[in-house]
Amino acid sequence: MLHGHTVVPFDQSARSPSSDPNTIGKQKMYKVLKVLFAFVEQPKNLITNVMGIFLIGVIVRVTMILVGGTYSAPRHFELELVAISLSEVGSYANAFGSSSGPTAHFAPIYPIFLALIFKIFGTDVMSELIRQVFNTVFIAFHYALLPFLAKACRLPVSAGVLAGLLGAILPFHFLSEVRGQESALA
Repeated sequence: MLHGHTVVPFDQSARSPSSDPNTIGKQKMYKVLKVLFAFVEQPKNLITNVMGIFLIGVIVRVTMILVGGTYSAPRHFELELVAISLSEVGSYANAFGSSSGPTAHFAPIYPIFLALIFKIFGTDVMSELIRQVFNTVFIAFHYALLPFLAKACRLPVSAGVLAGLLGAILPFHFLSEVRGQESALA
């Protein structure tokens, strides 16, 4: 008796393990995962995995950009204002407004890339779309490098592939990823 209930032992003879649908499903899943991980762990498939993760990351985010219309209302904060100043005036300045002066607020690489985009395409909706696709490529590249990181850390490559796929498929921080404020280049 357990808390007023009678405990009835499970009758093992009622089902044989080979006919239990749960056991059969688990065995099939285990075999599929074993084959998949064996495929992933082969060195010749590393580049294929990396390219797959990269393409999935780009496709998922570009689709979300286009469907969600996140590019349709450009927002210019400090980072973008520095890039606009670089593209229009040629100075690394004005992060807080048109006359706030020179700044050392951001590392220079990302604002230089943005300045190039703004110089070529302006600061309207088209440049925002190009900026978001540009950031998408960098984010997808980050996830695609996770198998190499796993290998360098002497972890199974499959761990890096799984982490890369999860990051590529599930954009947890979508807006900050595509807008670039939290980008590794920023």
